[in-house]
Amino acid sequence: MIAIRPETERLLDEVEKLAKRKFRYRKELGWLAEIAESGKNQGLFDEIVFLSKFATKSHGVLRREGSPSDDTAKLSREYTEAVQKVALRIQSLLAETTDDSRTDFTRLFFPLTIKSMDNFLDLLNELSWFKNYVIDKRGTG
Repeated sequence: MIAIRPETERLLDEVEKLAKRKFRYRKELGWLAEIAESGKNQGLFDEIVFLSKFATKSHGVLRREGSPSDDTAKLSREYTEAVQKVALRIQSLLAETTDDSRTDFTRLFFPLTIKSMDNFLDLLNELSWFKNYVIDKRGTG
């Protein structure tokens, strides 16, 4: 398993505090942050966070709109592309880990089931909190 350093635990605490919610996938988010840091892939993690924020917001709009229409067709395509990009980038990060860690993560988020897709969308939502954290820190820092 991937060890989560105290500074990563503090980051997770700060993001939860800003979001005023607790992570459901805290351990997995910590793993991603650790993998990004240890492999010098912070840019990849930042891209995952950005795409997650976009996908989460798009998902909300598409759910509110209900049935697909010409107005939502472009957003629907962009949403699908963003979700696919996040999945590929997470898999790229995971390629740098041990088989056990990668297997645990993959089993939770990547099987082609409704439950794993729900888990993955929840993970994207939680990753989006990091974007809010970065924006907030930039505004107050």
